Parts: sequence; structure tokens; C-alpha cells
Amino acid sequence: MKPACGTLAALVLAWAPLMAAAHGLPPSTVDVTTGTASVGLALTIPQDELAIVLPVVAGADPDAVMPQAVAAAVADYLTRHVFLTGAGKFALDLTVSETRFALAAQDDLGQFAVVAVDLRAHLPAALVGLPLTLRYDAVLHEVRNHSATVTLHRPGGPAVTVGDIRFDPALGRAMPVVFLATP
Repeated sequence: MKPACGTLAALVLAWAPLMAAAHGLPPSTVDVTTGTASVGLALTIPQDELAIVLPVVAGADPDAVMPQAVAAAVADYLTRHVFLTGAGKFALDLTVSETRFALAAQDDLGQFAVVAVDLRAHLPAALVGLPLTLRYDAVLHEVRNHSATVTLHRPGGPAVTVGDIRFDPALGRAMPVVFLATP
């Protein structure tokens, strides 16, 4: 019995670095700000996961300035995978205002590279105070365990997590998050 325990212990010690390396990256984040005339979405997506669906971002230095062609590819991809509708039917036109490489950190993972993107949409006065629906499937259709945490920020109030978007294999899509468009 003793030799088997020693062998098992040796295997566990040998595989420990590999198991630690397999630890997943944190979710993407979508920070939502609503105003009286606009809605802003600040996205951060782990660069390694975005690179699976958009190889042009792979291996980029997080301190580097994002080349125009890469920024255009990221903007094109996200405008096909992030949608905002008001009152259940009015599509809001999201435009990308900034795209950049950056570093993020998490206690259990340390620092990691992300792609940060700011999007903005005009909010018609008729939609202020009504529900907005965020549909997000960036990366989710290829990396099934990827998720996006959606946090609502309002001036003078605390940030509130309003949802965690995940791919639903039974439905074959990600479920949207609904929040009120109040400044």
C-alpha cells in the first residue's frame, strides 16, 4: 500500500502546476451607465478568450497601442455580438468610441491581458425609465464556459450587478439581461 500512496503523491505534485494553469480566466465584464440621453457600455474581455474567435488580438502586448486595423476588427465583431433594445422592440444603435489593450487583475489569477471597449448609444427620451435589454453573445458561442458579468452604474448610487450572461446549451444561445434605463 505504501508504494501506491507514494506514487499517487508524486503524480499529484507533478500535475499540480498543470492543474493550476488550467484555471479559467475571469468573466468578461459589461459596465453599464445610463444617462438622460445616452447609455454607455464599457466591456472588458479576456484577451486569450477573445483571440479564440478573433485571432487578430492574439499575443498583443497589453501596454501597446491597438493598431487601427485591429481596433476596426474588434469593433466589427462586437457590433455583431452586442445588442441593446429599448422597451422590448426598439434597437439602439451602439457605436464603438474606444478600443484598447489593457491589463486587469484578480486576486486568484494575478494580472492578465484584456481588450477594453467602450460603446455608446443615444437613448431617446421616450425610453428613459423603461426596460432596456442587453443581448451579449461575444465569445460565448465558441467558449461555452465563458460568461459576462453585467453591472449597472448610476451617478450617486452604488454599482449593482444586474446579471451574469452565460451560454445556455438547451436553448443554443445566451439569455439577455434586462435593466431600467434610469439616470
